[in-house]
Amino acid sequence: MAFCDSTSSFLIGYGDGTLDILEYPSLRVHAIPTIANKSIYGSKKINSIVMKSDTAVIATEFGVLTFSMTTKNFISTTILSDDGSYVPAKSVTVDGETLYAATTKGIFSANLSNANISDFSSWTKLENIPYENDTISHIAALNGTIYYAHKNIADASQDSVFIIHDGK
Repeated sequence: MAFCDSTSSFLIGYGDGTLDILEYPSLRVHAIPTIANKSIYGSKKINSIVMKSDTAVIATEFGVLTFSMTTKNFISTTILSDDGSYVPAKSVTVDGETLYAATTKGIFSANLSNANISDFSSWTKLENIPYENDTISHIAALNGTIYYAHKNIADASQDSVFIIHDGK
């Protein structure tokens, strides 16, 4: 779930891909069943949502979507692989004009102001970071610093949080 200041509404995502827009303060709900109704192989689960102005960036089990909270329409869909296979996006964050996606194959980034984020070739994989090819379960940005979590499936006591500051 994420709140959009410009439309005074929440966007809520569910395991079947359904999205609800909850308007505040009226509490009117608009269902957006587009993802749930699509023929997509595998899970349609919504993993996380972050707002960039009036645009929702949505991490799903099949990639990253952008959605206009003003027009209530999807803007883009990104499949995070060069071969068309689905790479689950577990979490997304925005830092300035850079979008980051934590995936099952590491962290990818795209510049929102210069890139067509639907085109995977405009994304860059972050390299030379711990667990660069593993599942990154969560990612967040604050004042130019990126925080990400690696979940150790074999041993939960080995779960870790890492910090990227100034690209390091």
